[in-house]
Amino acid sequence: MRRAVNFLQSLHRLHEDEITPDDVRDVAILCPSEKIDEVIREARSKSYENMLTKVQALLQVKNIFFLFSSCFKDGYPAGQFMHQLQDAVIADDAIEDFQKVNIINQIGKADHALTDGADEKVQILAIVSVLQRELSR
Repeated sequence: MRRAVNFLQSLHRLHEDEITPDDVRDVAILCPSEKIDEVIREARSKSYENMLTKVQALLQVKNIFFLFSSCFKDGYPAGQFMHQLQDAVIADDAIEDFQKVNIINQIGKADHALTDGADEKVQILAIVSVLQRELSR
């Protein structure tokens, strides 16, 4: 409750005239749902190399190691990205239950690894790899 009040106070200070849903997402540090949907859409491609090429072109990066740095350059935390990706996977009726289990299992492993101090880029790469493997079946 306190967090919600702080968000609303910050929103009022920043946007006195009108508060839009995008303003709320910015203050709450939520990744845009379009980015999450784009990751899932690209993961459905049959080729891992094609997926990486499309995502690299989308983000205008030349190297895969800079890809995830580019994803988070806007300041979105990896943990938030993982939680939103998990919610999107659960809500997607086109994904079979056994696929959801494997994807969510990898998200859980990555979350645990991040808690233990692992590198965000490596964990996100592992999640996207499992996501692509499961959705291309």
